[in-house]
Amino acid sequence: MIIARFLLELIRVVLVMFLGLMILGQIENVVYAWIGAVPNWWAAFVANFLLLLILYRNKLQFSGWFPSNTGRPLSKTATRIFLSTALALLIFPPMLATFSP
Repeated sequence: MIIARFLLELIRVVLVMFLGLMILGQIENVVYAWIGAVPNWWAAFVANFLLLLILYRNKLQFSGWFPSNTGRPLSKTATRIFLSTALALLIFPPMLATFSP
């Protein structure tokens, strides 16, 4: 029974990451095209992954099928660092488009 719950939770994590990365990637494509920035795929992927990691570790891991006694949310410091890094990586391509000749 525990293995089935673990597999369900693993499928849930993969689906959240896959769908989240697809949706956020498409939103970024539209925004970057609208402002005329050249998309920087590696930066957007890392930023989106960090945002989804924060969401999962702070909220979604506590509502899944696999109960864990050791699951804790990210610390406030780690959350702020990841969030700042993600926002910087999302702002990076438009800044390059603005300041490049």
